[in-house]
Amino acid sequence: MTRTGDSIEHPVTGERITFLETSEETGGEYATFELRVRPHGFVAAPHVHPYAEESFEVQSGTFTFVLDGRERTVGP
Repeated sequence: MTRTGDSIEHPVTGERITFLETSEETGGEYATFELRVRPHGFVAAPHVHPYAEESFEVQSGTFTFVLDGRERTVGP
């Protein structure tokens, strides 16, 4: 089980997730985490969240998203 402050790192994609709030702590309502991706890193595979909302804040660098088949690069 993950706890606040735990981190998971994917050595191939360059993703590092640090849990800020877990679903256990919020009564199953939500989880909050920080995702960092090293330069030239990527998300492992296209995916959807049919029952969840996801938001991003790019604090430095750029990140390219594909949403509804359209590519968009965003920055801070």
